[in-house]
Amino acid sequence: MINIAAVTVSSPEIGMGHLTRSVQLLSLLDESIFNYEIIGENYSLPSWINNFKHTFTKLNNIDISSLNKFDIVIFDSYIHRDILENITSKIILIDDFNHLGSTKADIVIDYNYGSSEDLYPEDVDLLLSPDYFPISENTFPEYYKDSPSKFDKDGEILLSFGGVSDKKLIDIKEQIQFYEKFGDIILMDPLGKLNEFKPYVKNLIQYQSLSDVFS
Repeated sequence: MINIAAVTVSSPEIGMGHLTRSVQLLSLLDESIFNYEIIGENYSLPSWINNFKHTFTKLNNIDISSLNKFDIVIFDSYIHRDILENITSKIILIDDFNHLGSTKADIVIDYNYGSSEDLYPEDVDLLLSPDYFPISENTFPEYYKDSPSKFDKDGEILLSFGGVSDKKLIDIKEQIQFYEKFGDIILMDPLGKLNEFKPYVKNLIQYQSLSDVFS
């Protein structure tokens, strides 16, 4: 068996994006080959976390020796990345445009459209593209309910910019103006922070996650 620790942080302030995409990856693993456990500082947990072995640990107090007992550590957090320097297990880092600069990792997965090899060190194996995002009928918690969506310029387009919808990270108004050329815009606002964009979209979905909407 291959033992994997998925280390992440989530909270109402940070959002649940890091936790969700880590779980999304874990949900594809063959349980006859892999054992996995979520370890991290995750607050306000969704009920679906009970489907996974989960240990709450503050990352600044984490036991590095316990992580080094795993074959692979999947790490998805912007904070406390310094602990990676002391991990001897194989490290898979889920990152966004090399957000914090060079970070120790054996493999980097970056699902962001527009990310490039130029952003990362040459000695790291890279998986860069939205095409790598693990989503199918069997993935969890996000999945294709029936089949992949068709692009329809007369249809509706759902825009979601993560659990926090941080306006400092992306120009949401610019994104709305671009995509409204192709259909009516429905904007996800899980934390109720985007009321200013309500006049520019067909619908603003507040206080719900993508999982709530898709299911």
